[in-house]
Amino acid sequence: MRIGIDGRSLLETEPSGVSIYTAELIRALAQLPHAHELKIFLSGANLPTKRLAWLKTLPHTTIHHLRWPNKLFHCAALFGLAPKIDMVCGGVDVLFAPNWHMLPRSVNVPLVLTVHDMAYTLYPQFLSWRRQLWHLAIRPAVVLRQAKKIIAVSQTTAASLQAYAAKVTVVHSAVPSLPSAEPVLELPQQYVVCVGTLEPRKNLMALVAALQRYRSNQPNSKLHLVLLGSSGWRSGKLRRQLQQDDFVHYFGYITPGQKRFVIERAAALFYPSIYEGFGFPPLEALAVGTPVVTSNTGALPEVLGLSAWYCNPYSQQDLVTLLQMFAERPRINPPYYQSTWQSLHWQNTAAATLRVLEQAVY
Repeated sequence: MRIGIDGRSLLETEPSGVSIYTAELIRALAQLPHAHELKIFLSGANLPTKRLAWLKTLPHTTIHHLRWPNKLFHCAALFGLAPKIDMVCGGVDVLFAPNWHMLPRSVNVPLVLTVHDMAYTLYPQFLSWRRQLWHLAIRPAVVLRQAKKIIAVSQTTAASLQAYAAKVTVVHSAVPSLPSAEPVLELPQQYVVCVGTLEPRKNLMALVAALQRYRSNQPNSKLHLVLLGSSGWRSGKLRRQLQQDDFVHYFGYITPGQKRFVIERAAALFYPSIYEGFGFPPLEALAVGTPVVTSNTGALPEVLGLSAWYCNPYSQQDLVTLLQMFAERPRINPPYYQSTWQSLHWQNTAAATLRVLEQAVY
């Protein structure tokens, strides 16, 4: 079977959850014993060849590069004038889209789409105007109707796709792989860490406010907060606030190896996001032995099970209480701890994804 895969998320200079999912899944699909051919579609005037060199090492995998600037390709796709992805790839039996995108294809080529979350409908207030325009342009409802099969990365996401339930299959993502640790200088002696884009949905303002309240009650505390992640929409207010707080440190986007170094030395990872369709950072923390505090909302309880401490993301008191606990008792796991997350492997994700792709074709 010839599987076309939209690999454009791999072009991100600062990989997000979608690009991590795409890369991990392509690696795992290529290692399956089935001799299916993976055809990776990429577009853009130039490709970051060094960053994508790993693709060329995979068996049964070829890269198909459309040398159009992405903005031109997107505009052409809006008017039905863009080259068909399957044709650029030299013909495919099925097209797999790891996320929403402009997906021009031949009408006889079945589409399998992965949906990571439905934040754009559930929490539109958390989308920038650019992201809102992007969703208007790609017309998610049309893509969902056209898709032969839909993969939801969690039961939580699937529950938001009830109108398409007959073609939805839940295939959980897995634990992202992290490289060896790369030292980061000037870390506080005692800190909790939060990983995620600086944007309203991640609820970082609430975490910073909770730390300030805790420190006002415990002025001799040495607990700091380290924030890792790209600067996102409406992050200006938070960044200005961070510049005035000696106990909050924003490192921005750092390499995966540096991220591992910071996470594995933290008292805990705090992840008080309002809504997630899956959630990679808590799994990264658990994989290196760092306790996790996260929200009791979205897919996080489904994914983490009895592996994490939970809080109400709207309750500052919850966050204050947990910050105090980790200041006094660093790296403590919940009394009910079970490592259910260890069953999440990319080989399983790839095998289940392949079954859905085969169902779309045969």
